Amino acid sequence: MSGNLNEALENPNRKKIMFYFLSERKALYYEQIKDHVRNDTSRPDFHLKKLVDAGLLKRIKKRGYYKINETSIQPLRSLFQEIVPICLIGGLGQLDLFTAVLAALEDISILPKKYLLLTSPELSKDFKKFDKGKFKSVKTEVKAVNFQEILRENYPEVLSNLEDLIIENINEFEIICELTGGTKPVSLALRELSDKYGLKRMYFSGKKVLWL
Repeated sequence: MSGNLNEALENPNRKKIMFYFLSERKALYYEQIKDHVRNDTSRPDFHLKKLVDAGLLKRIKKRGYYKINETSIQPLRSLFQEIVPICLIGGLGQLDLFTAVLAALEDISILPKKYLLLTSPELSKDFKKFDKGKFKSVKTEVKAVNFQEILRENYPEVLSNLEDLIIENINEFEIICELTGGTKPVSLALRELSDKYGLKRMYFSGKKVLWL
């Protein structure tokens, strides 16, 4: 993405358009974009086509509307140094790992606002009764899927579930993929998705956070 990103944004008008999309966090109509850059260029349609061809924007079904490609959001944030709240996403294989990971992140001054977990229905029920201690303020969402049929043996389904969670949250949060918990398919899927969406990934060794 970095090569495509730098090449596509060499033109200051395209850079301005992408910053506009990043700031608005929603689909934008052609006339809105045209008004935004009217003092700088008379060719917004030319620049929009370049951005679509580069994979930074995509046209949506509603005629005349464009939206930012989710795979370009985090690389653009890094480029523009935009800071947003952090969302951690990972699997949950044992309950106490939840607080252990958050404590390790707190030690290095990184505390997510939200934590998304993919786990089994059984662990999901136990987690509802789990004492989160001082991390009760971290908004937690648990998605439960069948352990044997999906979490252990259906990599495409695991990948699809995790990608859905990323797409639902990436407009509002910087997502960090947590590869410690859950099954191997969960960790492998998060690694693949971190590459696709330009996300940071971490592993908790039991003592400290390792950035992978």
